[in-house]
Amino acid sequence: MLRLLAILGLSLLAACAAQNRVVLLDNEDGTPSSIVVANAGGSAVLERPGAAVEIARQTSAPASLALNAAQIRKDWADALAYQPPRPVTLLLYYVLDTPNLTPESRAELPRVLDLIRQRPAPEVVIVGHTDRSGDPSYNYELALRRANAVRREVEAIGVPAELITVTSHCEQQFRRSRPMQHRSPLWPAQLDHIRLDSDDPASLAAFYCDTLGFADVAQPDGSHLLQAPARRIVIGPGAGGTQPYSAFRLGGTAQLAALRDRLTGRGIAVLPSPSPVFAEDAFAVRDPDGRLAVFGLGRPDLAETPVASAAAAQLPGRLQHVVVASAHLPEMMRFYEDVLGFVVSDYVHETSGNREPTVAFYRCDPEHHSFAVFRAPQSRPDHHAYEANCWNDIRDWADHMASRERSWPHEERTLNLWGPGFMRS
Repeated sequence: MLRLLAILGLSLLAACAAQNRVVLLDNEDGTPSSIVVANAGGSAVLERPGAAVEIARQTSAPASLALNAAQIRKDWADALAYQPPRPVTLLLYYVLDTPNLTPESRAELPRVLDLIRQRPAPEVVIVGHTDRSGDPSYNYELALRRANAVRREVEAIGVPAELITVTSHCEQQFRRSRPMQHRSPLWPAQLDHIRLDSDDPASLAAFYCDTLGFADVAQPDGSHLLQAPARRIVIGPGAGGTQPYSAFRLGGTAQLAALRDRLTGRGIAVLPSPSPVFAEDAFAVRDPDGRLAVFGLGRPDLAETPVASAAAAQLPGRLQHVVVASAHLPEMMRFYEDVLGFVVSDYVHETSGNREPTVAFYRCDPEHHSFAVFRAPQSRPDHHAYEANCWNDIRDWADHMASRERSWPHEERTLNLWGPGFMRS
């Protein structure tokens, strides 16, 4: 731990130069430390306890300053008096493969809680551990469960949740295991299309054609295949507001066969593809929320995308990603990472004590994410997104949307569907 003290002088008149002093203290555990003090005038290295420099002005190089221990205690008496107590590290042990403390550690827990109570403003960091054997994702979650079990005990004695940090020692091991997953046969793949269901599919299809410039190709089953350059979706009859599947296009028959072999080798049921877009060798698997992930190759006869007469058909808007909400986030994470082989781009964690993931972003090609899932009380579709090429494209899309003469209520969520927005009344 690096210990240093500084006095920063504040000049009251322009002609009066401020003086800054920096002193390096000794570490209480005796370990060595050093610091570089630098400004526009130069730099100095403090490498021994009691070493000090003084800086007369911003452009003056740090000058060596001789101070004895008594003078340091006198000049920095207030700062030294307010140093927080040294951190204390305590170990608790768990029953094998469970989040339960061993009897010996359970007996030790009251002493741990007493030490926390004695601190005027405790900051508690709880780190869960496992051994390195077994699946990294399982170890990560077990270590987090262990840490959260202790967190509940600490909160019970009155420590505010915002002063408790919980993490898993296995997190880095868990993350390090993920970049290797681009070796899955899934990599690389692109989000090709999604299906949206509606109790009035014709009206929903007309909205998308008018708004996003799709051409509507009617299908024998009553669904609508909507296509425009670099984007397509399927709209069909069904429960309104549902999204039955997301479809990913692979690079060739060998890659598709390898992915099928991977999944069947892991005991995953391979289902027929429901997509009218993919060729006959496409297949699907069902995720923990019941939604299908479809994998396949495009039908050769759909290679030429029909171009609608709508002005928006000429605007660039590649289908880029799809996002869902899930009441089963841990199961969805395991499925998309460990079973399908998507690569993790980012996790979002809770900011309070338990650090549990709330959102996971996944990619199956070099872009940041083609699929994402976030924790929610109910599983449901959230949104899909189209990508423009530049700011001028966004301007042109905005002009096009304005030309549709659609009325929107004057409220915050008109401007930002994900939360409060800036309102100009």
